[in-house]
Amino acid sequence: MALRILAAFNSPGYLMHDDHFLVVETSASWAVGEDYNNWMPWSQCANGIENPTPHQANLAYAGIVSGYFRVCNAMDFVDPAGQMLLLRLLHGLFSLLIVALGFRIAEKLGGERPAQWTGWALAAFGLFPLLGVRQLVEVVCIPPLLWAAWVVVRTERRTWKTWALAGIGIGIATALRYQCGVFGLGWVIALLVHERKWQQAVL
Repeated sequence: MALRILAAFNSPGYLMHDDHFLVVETSASWAVGEDYNNWMPWSQCANGIENPTPHQANLAYAGIVSGYFRVCNAMDFVDPAGQMLLLRLLHGLFSLLIVALGFRIAEKLGGERPAQWTGWALAAFGLFPLLGVRQLVEVVCIPPLLWAAWVVVRTERRTWKTWALAGIGIGIATALRYQCGVFGLGWVIALLVHERKWQQAVL
């Protein structure tokens, strides 16, 4: 937590294209009724584009951040620096789920010592504290993926409920970043290869 707080206070401004122009500028413009990147079909039509084309990125995460900016504006909390600091702190808090879930998964699979190393690595290694507080969908989608993995590995007796809950986690991650759907496809292939009796795996 301490490293996330330090990162949130000491990383203002621009980091990379993805977190600034694809999330912050986009969502902040939606919050005030504008469309910075002209992603919406009505914006494209207004600019003379007869056949609007959708943007390749998912809109769910930018929409969530836009909701945050709308709440801030409604509460008359309009200082840009203050809004961004609070947003980084919220992202840092959410990113701690990566540490907690990573620790649990490693503990289940390898025991206490590997879990401790995993927890420390996810909490403090390299750029993790910085990336954890930024508006990067590549990081925000990790907690639901890890939660899906934890649901599966925490028990030896896997029922259809296990796979349904794991599917919800993968679904949330995919809604945030569609490439995460590959994670679920990998599991299906693994089941087909390693679970010779498919019905026993899901019933």
